[in-house]
Amino acid sequence: MASDYLRTGFEMMMKRTILSALILLAASSTAWGRSVAIDMHNEALGINYVNSESMLIKGMGVEAGLLMRESQKPLIHLGLSVAGKNLSQQGTVDISLGGRLYNYRGDNGSLTAIALGGKVRFSPMTRVGLNAHLYFSPDITTFGDANGLNEFVVSADYQVIPQAFAYIGSRHVTVKYPGVTSTLDKKLFVGMKLLF
Repeated sequence: MASDYLRTGFEMMMKRTILSALILLAASSTAWGRSVAIDMHNEALGINYVNSESMLIKGMGVEAGLLMRESQKPLIHLGLSVAGKNLSQQGTVDISLGGRLYNYRGDNGSLTAIALGGKVRFSPMTRVGLNAHLYFSPDITTFGDANGLNEFVVSADYQVIPQAFAYIGSRHVTVKYPGVTSTLDKKLFVGMKLLF
C-alpha cells in the first residue's frame, strides 16, 4: 500500500517535471543552437532535442529525449548543461557538462534517477567529428526499484550539409536492480542530427 502511494507520487512528480521541461523548451530562444537527433536500429529508436541557449536559464542548455524499444516502455530524460569550445592545433573539442533526470518503468520495476555526466565532440578535420557521452546515476540518486543507471554512447559523424549531420554509433544503457543488471540497449545505430 505504501509502495503504491510512493510510486504514484513519483509518477506525478515526473509528469510535472516533464511539463515544466516542455515549457522551458517552448520558451527557448530562436537563435541558432537548437538541434534534433534521431537514431535507430532494428529494436530501438532514440530521439534527443537540445537547445544550447535557453531564454529562461541564461547560460544553460536544455534537452529532452527518449529511447523507445520494441514492446517496452520508453526511457525518458530531461537535462541541463553548460557547453564550450576548446581549440587546439589538433582540432576543435566541444565539451558539455551537466545533469539529467531519467524516468523508466520496466519489467523489473520503475525508477527516477538524477545522473551527472557530459558530452565531448572532437573534430580533427572540417565536417568530421568523434563523439562520446556518459551519464551516471549511483544508488544515492536513483529512486524507485533500481539502484543505479548508466548511459554510455560513442559515435562518429559527418556534416553532410551545414544544417545536417549523419552519424553511426553504439549506445550502452544499463539499469541496476537488486540482484540483477538490466541492459536496455547495447547495439550499433545510425542516425542524423538536424540543426535549426
